[in-house]
Amino acid sequence: MKKAIVFTIIFMFLFNYSLTFAEVAPAPSLTSEAVVVTSADYGQPIYQLNADKRFSPGALTQALVGIIVLEKFDPEATVTIGDVESLVNPTDVNLGISQGDTLSVKQLIQAMMIGSYDDASNALALFASDDNYSEFISDMNKRATELGCINSHFVNPTGTTDDNQYSTAADMAKIYLKAYSMPTLKAILCSKTASVYDVPIRTNNYLFDNYLQTKYYYGAAAGGKAGYKGTSVCNLVSFAQSDGTQLMSVIMGGTKVDDVISTFPDAKSVLQWGFDNYSTAKAAKLGEIITQVKVRGGKNQNTVPLVANDELNVLVTAEDKLLPDSNIQKVINAPAKISAPVSKGQKIGTVDYIFKGEKVQSVNLVAATDLKATAWGSFINLFSNKAFTIIFCVLVLGGIIYFAFVGPHLRRTIRKRERQRRIEEKVRRNPRSDEFRGN
Repeated sequence: MKKAIVFTIIFMFLFNYSLTFAEVAPAPSLTSEAVVVTSADYGQPIYQLNADKRFSPGALTQALVGIIVLEKFDPEATVTIGDVESLVNPTDVNLGISQGDTLSVKQLIQAMMIGSYDDASNALALFASDDNYSEFISDMNKRATELGCINSHFVNPTGTTDDNQYSTAADMAKIYLKAYSMPTLKAILCSKTASVYDVPIRTNNYLFDNYLQTKYYYGAAAGGKAGYKGTSVCNLVSFAQSDGTQLMSVIMGGTKVDDVISTFPDAKSVLQWGFDNYSTAKAAKLGEIITQVKVRGGKNQNTVPLVANDELNVLVTAEDKLLPDSNIQKVINAPAKISAPVSKGQKIGTVDYIFKGEKVQSVNLVAATDLKATAWGSFINLFSNKAFTIIFCVLVLGGIIYFAFVGPHLRRTIRKRERQRRIEEKVRRNPRSDEFRGN
């Protein structure tokens, strides 16, 4: 009997152990062609399929417009609508704004991001470029490159299908992670409705909004944007949250068959797979002491603690979470020594968080306290100023040259002139002596 009990205990232990260390379940099969799933805050990828395959982005393009405009203008800035009628395309979906109308930046972005209205996109493009439409298109491509997009090209701000307008799930993930990090855009991405011209606008993201009672609704969905044109372009960006874990999915290359839009069930499946297999572990805590740095010329102390000025969450599996310290490494990038004075909150360096050999994110390291400089330290610190150092060196070199060469020469010249002056003065007082010497 005892043997049976012992065997049962061992079996249960091994069974639970094997469950604890179970591998991540395979990702679900999808109808859409490409998908990227990442954390919604720092973009840590957990699943990718055809991430670099190019597709027409459709209305997903409009987030890039919002980023550019909000980096330049206040959300409440007034926009006088430009000549949007000249940019109308037969396939566009328009709100009906006209040249000379006035709306706020925020209202236009709401119309563009929630309702996918193309005339709102064009109005923002004209406003942000002083009616230089082609310049705005150049800005779109430049900003996309700055965000790390390497397989994207844009020729219009609306998403109208064009052979020269394309992007990928990987690039769209970078654009939407940036959009989600901007408070105004994040709020709009997470809004189901808005009102412009007293006209109610409602999202067509059925994963997020269930007002039509569709089968696509997903309770964990927190926002996002659908991007499709007709039956040829079918894309979706979704943000979702469950038990403190935030995920983003980008689905591209979806299909519309018999009124079934593949991007919604695909996003629902892959997001739920993410929540089932990953959870959030805190890699960095705001204000956590990461390291110490030596300080030269400090008053009463010679070190200052450096703390993380942000928090960082990492997506981990159940197995990863058991041994987080062995999976999350810190690479500190900070000088070995700095000079006083030091101000609390002053950026000194960064710390890179490496998870499973991949860099997840960098967090700034800032001084935890103030540290004043001693009088001598303040003098020494003057030499960290390049201009002061150059001027000081010039003065020192000038002094050396003066005392070594110019000074002695001047003194000899002065003595010679003084002797000559005395002789002339003597002659002036006794001219006969000079005459006598001449005879």
